[in-house]
Amino acid sequence: MDDATFPSLPGLTFEATIPGSAVLARYRSAFGEARAVERRPGGAGPTLDALPANDLEGIVARVLELHEVGDDRFLVYVDDIVEALPAKLQDRQWSASARLRMLEALAGGLRALHARGITHGDLTPDALFFLADGSLRFAALAPIASPSNAMSAAPSNAHTFGPTLSRGRATGGALAYLAPEQFMANTTHTESDVFAWGCIAYEVTTGRSPFGFLTDPSKLLDAMTRGPQRPVHELTRAFSAELDGAIRSALLVDRKQRVLPKELPPAWCTAEESSPREGVTAAPRTNASRAPVAAVVMVAVAAVIAYAAFGR
Repeated sequence: MDDATFPSLPGLTFEATIPGSAVLARYRSAFGEARAVERRPGGAGPTLDALPANDLEGIVARVLELHEVGDDRFLVYVDDIVEALPAKLQDRQWSASARLRMLEALAGGLRALHARGITHGDLTPDALFFLADGSLRFAALAPIASPSNAMSAAPSNAHTFGPTLSRGRATGGALAYLAPEQFMANTTHTESDVFAWGCIAYEVTTGRSPFGFLTDPSKLLDAMTRGPQRPVHELTRAFSAELDGAIRSALLVDRKQRVLPKELPPAWCTAEESSPREGVTAAPRTNASRAPVAAVVMVAVAAVIAYAAFGR
């Protein structure tokens, strides 16, 4: 039965939502084939002729067709998407070694995008999907011009936080995953993706945001300058100090000093503990804990003043 969010589409019938996402659903074709469909409200997201080339197969989820219903766009994926990263973050059976492999795959995917001149610019857990075989995919990207003359993805989670503010400005997305240059100076670079990788890596390994989902720009910048308060290996027995160091290298305020690791050695997984240590409470993942793009707009004027002290 259809619902208000996911109507019937030509040749497709709604079955159920997909775990970990309010904008992904499972549909069934007239021939009995299962299809994952992503809803992007307000016409946000790519058009078929704006999707990246096929050389991104295995990195970005492949779109079979696109439908427009009212003001919304519905992307029908070829790939068998079974859940989004937020669902994995709630899975206590997700082993430490599997988390490490996922983070290595994510770093490799970003490196592949960057090698093709594409900056994601809006990387959050909501924009990362898992296929039935456990492999990772980025949600479909919508290229726009970026300040660095590269290709920057329009918000992959635009259905949640609104469309890109404007060309040459920071894309939409959760403030908790934006790099300092994005919310302080409205610029996005490949190093901004490295910072987002560090935020996601810290959350995947500890269950916490590295900066506590702060929404005040000056407080957030101060927290970023100091780095995560608790090392990864203090919050969980599952990972080593070397992994903590790699994550911190990605979370540096100076974007030119950030490093995206080329590999995450299996030795960095020190135990198969899959959840934070006893007595350490993981941060809950709710929509309320993430700042929508409107918050970025509201603090932009104050951020410009603070940016003078930022020095870049």
